[in-house]
Amino acid sequence: MTDRERLLEAMGHGSQDCTAGGRIMGNQNDMLEASKWSDDLGLTLDEQCAVIRDVTGKATSQISSFKYFSGPMVDYAGRKKQRLEPTEMRVIRGGGRPPPEVDQQTIIRSAAAGTTNKSQEW
Repeated sequence: MTDRERLLEAMGHGSQDCTAGGRIMGNQNDMLEASKWSDDLGLTLDEQCAVIRDVTGKATSQISSFKYFSGPMVDYAGRKKQRLEPTEMRVIRGGGRPPPEVDQQTIIRSAAAGTTNKSQEW
């Protein structure tokens, strides 16, 4: 089964189905939109299908384009990213946390200095 067929199946469509307006679902524009979900958002095909099934089950209007799912894909990718990111940053050297006034660039400079054996003060 192709990626297109899997996405259409998740939507409840066949590969030859048309919208009420006669538009073929899963055309080139739709597949370009779907490629953004994997290329830009880093979602797997299984994740995309799961989001599509969830959204389709709650849809209150006719779905006529893959763009209908782009907002929910962005939302899902954001939630996925939050689950993967550590909740707090720790400084490896010294085992402590930086003072609250230390910004990200200072931490990066400090980490770089640590790799070159130069000392870095907060």
